[in-house]
Amino acid sequence: MYTPAELEAHRGWGHSTFEEAVTLAAEAGVRRLVLFHHEPEHDDRAMDQLVAAAQRRAVARRGPSEVLAAQEGMTLTL
Repeated sequence: MYTPAELEAHRGWGHSTFEEAVTLAAEAGVRRLVLFHHEPEHDDRAMDQLVAAAQRRAVARRGPSEVLAAQEGMTLTL
């Protein structure tokens, strides 16, 4: 839900950063990570930047080969 900088202002709210999600997914051997429950104040540009940062982190951590943001109406096949 948050960037690492934003999390400091929301500590204890029960949410995490995209970095924590990528790290957990990498440790679990996940191939596709879908980020959801976004900060309502993030516009499309902020979400695009967040996803790009998560994708770079996934490459660096040898994590999921696919990282994307959930969108209204999105259908995923498991």
